[in-house]
Amino acid sequence: MKNPEDKSVDERASPPSPYRHFSASAWGRLRDGTPLPLTEEEVVGLRGRGETVSIAEVEQ
Repeated sequence: MKNPEDKSVDERASPPSPYRHFSASAWGRLRDGTPLPLTEEEVVGLRGRGETVSIAEVEQ
């Protein structure tokens, strides 16, 4: 048990960050209930060079 008066940094703790990290499944759960306004043609038009994003991947 850590002494409450010990102000040393726990080296195992990750540094503070303004970003959150999500697994693909956790990210997909966040999208549940949100309509997907993109059609497959729009997804194709938004792809970057050499990028292969499918509508199924977007729906996840």
